[in-house]
Amino acid sequence: MYEIISKQVIGNDLRRIEIYAPVICSKAKPGQFVVVMPDEKSFRIALAIAEINATKETITLIFKEDSISAKKLGNLWIGDSALAVLGPLGVPSEIDEFGNVLCIGHEIGVVSLLPVCRALHKVGNKVISVLGTETKRNLCLEPQIHLCSQKSYVMSEDGSTGKRGYISDALSKIFEEQEINRIYISGPLAVIQEVLTIIRDQNVMTRVLINPLTIDGFGICGSDMIKIDDQYKFVSVDGPEFDASQIDFKFLEKREKSFKK
Repeated sequence: MYEIISKQVIGNDLRRIEIYAPVICSKAKPGQFVVVMPDEKSFRIALAIAEINATKETITLIFKEDSISAKKLGNLWIGDSALAVLGPLGVPSEIDEFGNVLCIGHEIGVVSLLPVCRALHKVGNKVISVLGTETKRNLCLEPQIHLCSQKSYVMSEDGSTGKRGYISDALSKIFEEQEINRIYISGPLAVIQEVLTIIRDQNVMTRVLINPLTIDGFGICGSDMIKIDDQYKFVSVDGPEFDASQIDFKFLEKREKSFKK
C-alpha cells in the first residue's frame, strides 16, 4: 500500500501529498508521471511527479480536486494509503546542456515543469522561468521554481502576485535581452497555443509537456491518443513531452473535449 506521509492545502482546490513509494522513487526521472487509484471504486488519475525524495523514498503529487476521484485522493489523511500507484510512466524529458533555456508554466502546469527546470539547472543551463496565473491562490511551487532559475518572472492577471499581466507580456522583454536556445511549456492548451503564436518567429526548439489524460497508463484505452507529425501517438507511452512543431493541435483540442465529456 502507498502511505500518505504528508499533506498540505496549497491553493484553490490544490492539494500536495507525499506518498511512500520506494520503487517508483528509485526509477522516476523528470517529465514522468504516475497513475493513482485512491480506492477500489475510484477512476484512475494521471498525475505528474512533482518531486522525488530519495532519502525518504517518497514522491510528491500536486493536483486539483476537480473530479470525484481527485477529491477522494485529497480526502486521504496522513497515515492512510492509496489503493494503487502505478509508475513511473511516460518518456523522461530531454535534458542536456542547451544554453539559455526558457521554461514557461501556467498554474497547475508548473507541477510538470518543476522537475524539468531542476534537471536543466543541474546540468548547467541558464534557466529563465515565466509563471502565469489568474490569481495568487492558483499558483503553486513558485519558491521552488525561483531556486532553480537564474531569472524568473511571475505574471498574474489580477496583480495579486508578481507583476500584473500575462505570460505574453514577459516574453517580448526576454527575447529582447538574450538569445534563447530551447523552450519548455506546460499549462492549459489555450495558454500553450497563445505562447506558441507569440514565439513562432523565434525559430527555437520548443518542447510541450502535455497533460496525460489516460485511464490505464499504457495507451490501451485510447483516451490519450494524439497526432504527432501525422502519426498517431499516445501521451502515456510516447510522451508526455513532444516537439511543439509536430503536434496536431486541432486533434488535441478534440481529444481534450471528448475526455471532459
